Amino acid sequence: MEDIQKEISYLAQSRSEFVTKYLGSWLCEGSTRLAIAMEYMAGGSVADHIGERPLPEDACAVGPWQTTPAIATSIQRRLNQHKRVQNAC
Repeated sequence: MEDIQKEISYLAQSRSEFVTKYLGSWLCEGSTRLAIAMEYMAGGSVADHIGERPLPEDACAVGPWQTTPAIATSIQRRLNQHKRVQNAC
């Protein structure tokens, strides 16, 4: 449960143009299922595009190329948070 809370916290704080915007989350009534609302992405998910067939090699290269800026943004934010903690001590 702690991992899910950390992920939701990260999503809620993210302001990167490379990360899908988090809108909210809630527990589904009468169950332990968690629903997470994210912004609508007109292009659909990767799963929508893959279906039952494998992706061609050039399409596989797009994923890492597009996720690298999001990872870099995340790392930079964590470094900045670490610097603020060090300066406060």
